[in-house]
Amino acid sequence: MAFVLALGKPSASVGKSLRGAVFAVLTEQLDSARRHVELAAEPATSDKEAAEAVHEARKSLKRLRATLRLLRRGLGSKRVSREGRQLARVGRALAETREAQVTNDVLRDLKRACAAPRPIEPAPELPEEQAVQPPEYAGYAQAVATAQKAYRELPQPKAIRPSPEVRDRVVGELAAAHQRVAGWSLRGKARRSLQDGLERAVRRARRAWEVARAPGEPEHAAEQFHDLRKRVKDLYYMASLLTPAQPAELTALAEKLDQLADLLGDDHDLAVLAEHARARPDEFGGVAVVTPLLELAAARQQALREAVRPLADSLHELKPRRFARTVARGLHLRRADGEPRATAEPGAAAADPMD
Repeated sequence: MAFVLALGKPSASVGKSLRGAVFAVLTEQLDSARRHVELAAEPATSDKEAAEAVHEARKSLKRLRATLRLLRRGLGSKRVSREGRQLARVGRALAETREAQVTNDVLRDLKRACAAPRPIEPAPELPEEQAVQPPEYAGYAQAVATAQKAYRELPQPKAIRPSPEVRDRVVGELAAAHQRVAGWSLRGKARRSLQDGLERAVRRARRAWEVARAPGEPEHAAEQFHDLRKRVKDLYYMASLLTPAQPAELTALAEKLDQLADLLGDDHDLAVLAEHARARPDEFGGVAVVTPLLELAAARQQALREAVRPLADSLHELKPRRFARTVARGLHLRRADGEPRATAEPGAAAADPMD
């Protein structure tokens, strides 16, 4: 199911209003998270399907949190903060066994890069994993192979699969959240809330990039780039959700933000690997292996951050207030069925069907 405001789908209780469409998004994502958690915990579900189901459940939770932030004005900052913390706790419960999978994936990608080193090239036709690589990788191949072998020999969970206890706890929390959402109301106009939330998200993303790119202590860089990724993902989900307001512009923006978030995600995965290797070098073959592994991870991160720069710089092309007003105006000019509004008769009071 596409994560887009369905303005043209009537409901017996909420009609075709923007307000109703936004609340429908919240309930749809809660239902999606619940379904995927239950699927992942099913014994008949394969390991691969379970891992994918958990991934989809966590995506639904992130979409929920982004939508809540978008509605901050109408729902109230305290409620949004409280619900966001609860959803984050649910997400962490599903991520407890994910570290091993991420570490294996990062080591696999580094091994592939060492086997076929390529210079960093901006050519769009190159796959991302080939377009962003330091030019000197071959010297690290043995260290990566040793680390990968040592890590694979550790006892690890077979799959990213929630236990029955985790499933029951998560499903229960999602059901409780569903009941709370059913009792909510939105203060003021929905369109104004969306406008304010979008403007705030753009400002936060721009500010996060300013912090991440500024000279500072290297030990804080990973945290700053991870914060940038979270702000970019928020903006990506918001742009996707509001696509009906400005289809061409917001689709292009969402694609750019998705690409930026992927690069930042790779950077974060390398930071997690480096932190893990420093703390527990024996799990990767010892200090003699970890030292070159960390050098390679740092080189890879540097290359990724260079690739991030032009995409993140483009955030400053978005003027927060003007951009948010334009999107809100696009919502105002579209009927519930997605078509442009007809011009009102002279002297007639124009009712806004979007609130």
